[in-house]
Amino acid sequence: MDLWEQMSRQRVQHIVDSYELSGKEPLEFQRQLETLLQTWDIARVELALCEVLVQSWLRVPLPRGTAFLQLTAALLQAWETGLAEPSLTPIQFQRITGLESSFKATESALEAEQELPAMVRERPSKPLPS
Repeated sequence: MDLWEQMSRQRVQHIVDSYELSGKEPLEFQRQLETLLQTWDIARVELALCEVLVQSWLRVPLPRGTAFLQLTAALLQAWETGLAEPSLTPIQFQRITGLESSFKATESALEAEQELPAMVRERPSKPLPS
């Protein structure tokens, strides 16, 4: 395993650990996570984990363990077949994970962000005039 792959796997593990995603079956979770990492690009798995987190935030309790990975695998498959596409921007990814995005956001997400007026995209350093 080269240095880049080791760092990428540490990033994935950071997301898993930060949100305690492994659940009550950590060994089975790690086995299934390893299968995902061998099947898909690591940066894409990283992004999918984050997107499933966002999609699941309002579910109580938050899915964890192998159920979380099943949702992640389904999302990866939907991206592969073109039924869905990533929707998080690099900034959103960074705010959720604390990591810089290693996966390029979709063009549509970037274009949508760029179409926003500057005052909406960026927080003003001074109060806006009344």
